[in-house]
Amino acid sequence: MQPFKDLGTFLNSSPSQLADTVLHCPVCRRDHKIPFKIVKSGKNLVDQIPGVIESILGSHVERIGVVYDRQIEEKVITHVHEPLQAMGLALKKIPLGEKGSLLPPDVEIGDQAAENLPDGIEILIGVGSGVISDLTKWIATKRGLPFVLVGTAASMNAYTSITATMT
Repeated sequence: MQPFKDLGTFLNSSPSQLADTVLHCPVCRRDHKIPFKIVKSGKNLVDQIPGVIESILGSHVERIGVVYDRQIEEKVITHVHEPLQAMGLALKKIPLGEKGSLLPPDVEIGDQAAENLPDGIEILIGVGSGVISDLTKWIATKRGLPFVLVGTAASMNAYTSITATMT
């Protein structure tokens, strides 16, 4: 992990510069770690996902699970699933929830999804806002898998949080 000792430098760094770093905080004297290997922000980053996955796993991946809320299924298919398939990635859809219903970050939903995850999945891509980010982290942790989060709401902090807020 790259260490930061100067708070100003840390606060003025871009998200990609903060990936896999630790701030030796001069204010509270504690270490604040950002354990994510790669952090990217901006629009239209879907085309960078294959490179991110290869960077995380060190090789080409054969089986990728895409976790999303059925409420936004059409947008996920159009803007993420189809472009990634066109790039040659083998994707397995993992829709959660029901159309017309609010998807909660429920432990039972996460456990069931982890238990029913198709065999051979090597990495998960969570596409959505905070709930899907939390559920993806939960499922990945239960199954011992790495994950990539594709945020769809700028107002969420779940993308860069190491925790999953579950009910």
